[in-house]
Parts: sequence; structure tokens; C-alpha cells
Amino acid sequence: MEPVLDDSYEGMEELAAKTLRPPQRISAEDLIASELANAVLSDPVQKIRHVCEALMFLDESERKQARITEDEVKEAEKLYRLAITFLNVATDQIIASDGRRIDVAATIQWPFSEQEAGEWEKWLTPPGVTIQWFELNENEVRAIEAAAQKATNLGERNFIYTQGQKLTLDSVFAFKTHFTVNAMPTAARLMKKIMALISPDSYQRA
Repeated sequence: MEPVLDDSYEGMEELAAKTLRPPQRISAEDLIASELANAVLSDPVQKIRHVCEALMFLDESERKQARITEDEVKEAEKLYRLAITFLNVATDQIIASDGRRIDVAATIQWPFSEQEAGEWEKWLTPPGVTIQWFELNENEVRAIEAAAQKATNLGERNFIYTQGQKLTLDSVFAFKTHFTVNAMPTAARLMKKIMALISPDSYQRA
């Protein structure tokens, strides 16, 4: 007579199989799929960041397979540094009479030096924007203006005007918007190229 296998025995057998099965490893492809999945659901600056991070996981042969050029890789490196900068803008707050904290100013720490600013001029010159400082005294304004007069290009001048300075929220928002509008087409193009390398299974695990 064959033994009768009850539900408890079948459950133990399934548990044993799971225990003995080697753990599934996360592959680089899974990480890339996760970055792209996060990009889809993120706000614009985070979206740009996640696409650039996905690109970082690709080796040279994979970039060639996706037809991603070296110029695009270099541009993505710039976009990533700027995205991280805007995601980490420091804000100054005041406490309102009702206890609420209100942002009143912000400070940008650019990811490059004054000497390199000319190479980043595209991102330092939002059109039609007047840079406004927040509550600088007359001596501070004179010092900044004097330093800016020595600038050799517009990027360097705007770097001096903004680097580490307390700016109005409108000024910082203008730089952030300028970055997003100009960076998004590149991010979208790269995202489309990278997506072609990822299997449906990796997307399901993401």
C-alpha cells in the first residue's frame, strides 16, 4: 500500500525545495531595469539622475550595442553632476508665527570650479533671468561685482554671482528649470537606447 501524503507533507517538501535552492542573484541588468523603472515614476530631475545612473552600469561593449556615443556618455556625466547638485540645493528657512517653516532662500554649490565654468556656460546662463541675491549687504554686493568684472566669459561671471551665494528661490528655480528643459531630451534619448538592452524578465523583477 502506498503511503498517503497529506497537505502538511507536501508543504514541508515545498519548503525544503526552497531552502535548498540557491538564492537568486541580482544581475547588473536587474539594477539597470530598476533605475529605469524608478525613472518612469520620478519627477524630472530625479528622472534624469536615474537614467544617468542606468548608463553607468553599462560597460563599453553594451554602450556600443545600444549605439550610445562617447559624446553622449560625457554629456550624461555632466547631467548627472548637475542633477545631484539641484537635488541637494540648501535652503534657508524662517519660522512663521503659526510655527510653519517657510523656505526663503537657497544656495547652489556647483559641481565644478570657477576655472571650469566656461565649459559649463550652457547651464549657467538661463535666458532672460536676472540673478537676485537674498539680503546681501552693500559691501557683499560690491565684492561680488568686483570679482565678476574679472570674469573672462559669461559662464565664469554667473558662477561668481551664484556659487555659494544666498539666492532668491525664483533665481534658483530658474536655473533648475533651465537645466530640466535642456537635459530632458538627452535623458529621454538615452533611456530609449538603454531600454532596448533590457529583457522583460528584468523589468518584471524591478
